[in-house]
Amino acid sequence: MPENPSGIYTITLEVDRINSSVVRDSIDPSIVIDGQVYPMERSRLGGSLWEFEYRLPQGRRDASYYFQVEYGVQPRRGSVREREAASPLQSLRIVSRYAMSLESHRAPVGTKIGVVGRGFRSSDEIVVGGLAAETVYQGPNSLSFYVPMLEPGQNYPVMLVDGNRSMRAGVLRVDEAQMRVTPSSLSFATGESRNLIFTLDQEAPPGGLRIPVTTDIPDSIIMPEVMVPGGSRTINIRVTGDRRGSGSLFVEAPGFEEIEIPVQIND
Repeated sequence: MPENPSGIYTITLEVDRINSSVVRDSIDPSIVIDGQVYPMERSRLGGSLWEFEYRLPQGRRDASYYFQVEYGVQPRRGSVREREAASPLQSLRIVSRYAMSLESHRAPVGTKIGVVGRGFRSSDEIVVGGLAAETVYQGPNSLSFYVPMLEPGQNYPVMLVDGNRSMRAGVLRVDEAQMRVTPSSLSFATGESRNLIFTLDQEAPPGGLRIPVTTDIPDSIIMPEVMVPGGSRTINIRVTGDRRGSGSLFVEAPGFEEIEIPVQIND
């Protein structure tokens, strides 16, 4: 359980009737902890839930306990008979460092996602689906990351990693991100250049976002690597015609819809 300033922790039990012979109003659960028996109260959530508010003794970080439930059974014929059931031994451990959940459970590539938790360190790194994400440490209780370039339409585990230690922070579904490239086609003569503008729907992460671009006429085109600077949504790339050719540019960035740009270079 996550540590809290009060030192009081809610232990919850669910009691189900296994058959109709159990008298509903006879169910009386209790918890045995630190050698003491304490009655449990019905949960405000209702249903078959019961709770016990446990104040952990000062200096303690863990506890062992088990549940016992007294109840009555009434056969079709005969009087009510008292019965008792007990759970296996349970354990409770208080942690001061944890990743409780993600602020969002689905997002496209490049989106900034916050992690809810406590005890974060500047050396922490978020790993999504086995791929390291750009991680931003903002304080012991504030950590965020940018969704890395993963194939969309899938769920990926999100892990908080510090050296050889890791803990699960949640599950993220990666949706397809949107990108626009203008113009939608290029036509020019050898030796001439044209601008190609790449536009994202969200800002690129601090380290920038590399967009892979390939072509089927590599001898005809000269163009630099496409890298959208961190914090920017657009990048303007200069494409130069080196020799006559006809083909396409293919924008195939993981997490984005593939874009094909027809290219015609004349003498």
